Amino acid sequence: MPSVYISSTFTDLEEHRAAAYRALRQLRYDSVAMEDYVATDARPVDKCLDDVAASDIYICIVAWRYGYVPPDDNPNRLSVTEMEYRAAKSAGVPRLVFLLSESAPWPVAQTDMKTGENESGKRIEGFRAELKRGLLISEFDTPDRLAAAVAVAAQGAAAELALDDQNHVAETKERSALGAFLAINRLPQEQHGHAYVLWTGKYVVPRLGVTAKRWWRRRQARKLEARNKAEFLKSVHEAVEQATKTGLAP
Repeated sequence: MPSVYISSTFTDLEEHRAAAYRALRQLRYDSVAMEDYVATDARPVDKCLDDVAASDIYICIVAWRYGYVPPDDNPNRLSVTEMEYRAAKSAGVPRLVFLLSESAPWPVAQTDMKTGENESGKRIEGFRAELKRGLLISEFDTPDRLAAAVAVAAQGAAAELALDDQNHVAETKERSALGAFLAINRLPQEQHGHAYVLWTGKYVVPRLGVTAKRWWRRRQARKLEARNKAEFLKSVHEAVEQATKTGLAP
C-alpha cells in the first residue's frame, strides 16, 4: 500500500487532520503525520522533509494560518508546511492539495489576519494563491467532507502509481528483449538508435500484452516522458552486454 504524508498546520486543523488520517487508515494506506513526531507546529524540519521525499503521495491541507517558521537555516522565512510542499515538488511526489473554502465558516481567532502573525495574513494569502496557480486543488468546509475528498483523491493517485509500476515492468522486459535482439544481430553501437526505432515500431508493439501496449501508447504520447535519448541508449548498451554475458547472443 502507498505511504501518504499529511501536511498542514496543527492547532487550527487538528480535527480535519484526524478525519483525513482516519480516512486513509480505512483504505489501509500507511499515513505519516506530524502527530507521529510531536503534537505541535514546531516539528523537526529535517525529519519531516525526509519523510515527505520518501512518501508515495503528499497531501497538503491549508486553512488561514501560515504556520510555524523555523528561525534557523531558513533565509526565505518559509513555514514548515510550505517547506514540505516544496520538498514534495522537488522529489516528484504526487501532490494533492485541499484548501479551506473562502465561504466556509471559520473561527476568526484561527486566522493570521486576526492574530497578526506572518505579516498579518499576507504569507498565507500568498501561499494559497501559489497553490491555486500550480495545481488542481480541492476545497473543503467540514472535516467529513475533507475526509471524503482525501479518500477519493488518494485512491486516484494510488491507481496512477500502480499503473506506473506496471509500465516499469513492461519497459524492463522490452529493454531486455531489445538487448538480445541487438546482440544476436551483432549490430554496432552506432546503429542501436536506429535499431531501437525499428524494433519498437515493427517487432515489439504487435507482441506486447494489453498492459504493455497501453504503456507504449502513453509513453509515445508523452514523448518518452522527456527521457534523455543518450541515457536510454546507454541502458540499451548495458542490456546488450548483459544479453551477451547470459548467452542470449550467439
